[in-house]
Amino acid sequence: MSQIMHGDKQAQELKAVPLSDGAISRRITEMAQDIKSQLIDRVKRGKDALQLEESIDVANSAQLLVFVRYSFDGKLHEDMRFCTTLSAKCTDGAAAMLGKNKGLKARVVQVAPHINSTRCMIHREVLENCLLLSATKWDQSINVCFSTQKSGGCHGETFSGACLSCGTRLAHLACIFDKLNGLNTSVQVENANIVSLNDKINAFKRKLDRWAARGFITMHLQTLLEHFIKFFAEEKAPEKYDWIRSPFTVTSTHHLSSDIEDALVELSSDRTLKSAFNSKMLAAEFWISVEREYPQLSKAAIDILMPFGSTYLCEKTFSTLTYIKNKYRSRLNVQDDLRVAMPKIKPRMDLLGSKHIAHPSHTF
Repeated sequence: MSQIMHGDKQAQELKAVPLSDGAISRRITEMAQDIKSQLIDRVKRGKDALQLEESIDVANSAQLLVFVRYSFDGKLHEDMRFCTTLSAKCTDGAAAMLGKNKGLKARVVQVAPHINSTRCMIHREVLENCLLLSATKWDQSINVCFSTQKSGGCHGETFSGACLSCGTRLAHLACIFDKLNGLNTSVQVENANIVSLNDKINAFKRKLDRWAARGFITMHLQTLLEHFIKFFAEEKAPEKYDWIRSPFTVTSTHHLSSDIEDALVELSSDRTLKSAFNSKMLAAEFWISVEREYPQLSKAAIDILMPFGSTYLCEKTFSTLTYIKNKYRSRLNVQDDLRVAMPKIKPRMDLLGSKHIAHPSHTF
């Protein structure tokens, strides 16, 4: 990099700078600790939400990765809280994570009974199960088709018709996989909340219902829709969050408490705030901005918008972990490297540099 930016002469001079075998590691640790210190100071100021996921690294160790979402400087921010090695291994949905008696969820509730928890709404396993469960009969029929050909049990015309039917079904499966992948990709975004993800899932269920009504492989689509409804239960009253999405146009607020409803009436009558709401890119930014004037109303909205709807950030960071901790560095304690590799909080280099004494041979 130095050669590209400054030329060969400066690059050769940089190579001559003596560094101990632990110099780079120490500096990574110092930057990571500074980032961590800033993050803790931010999180302490208010409420936060956690997102966590476990995965196995190249050394066959279970790594627990935790992200935190918090309010700071008028916005919701998302940063890595920590990454640590677990003594036991678990998989998505296992008792070690979601068990009612001894799982992580149960232990957290024992300490903080007021918390709420949600399972990742877009986990690939759930989406794949929806499709695979409903496609089982098709797989069997396709296998029967080709097994019959091998055994010579079909005449030419009969087999040709069977192959055409199998081909149509395979084409349909490929199309559905493409639609599911599109759904999966569309919800893998930062700053996503439960409300917005629910809207996307409900939209896909409505499309499945429409496709089935138009006669496209009706039985399979209906079965797929049933599995989607099973894994993603329909909200009993989806309109109950409309006041958060559109506080100036909402009409149904009877489910809110009297105090919150009165505050919403007052807020929705403020034309200045209406202009501010229209200029905000995210609803969370607006509700954070009115915290001082409407604290109760703001708190109720942020309580809905704060929780994570998926483990997208964890899954994304595991890709970075796999790159950093590879077979050549299988004993690496990866937490500090991860914190420095993808920080949204920048290390305070001036502060870190002031703690070191400059030497003639090298500087920090």
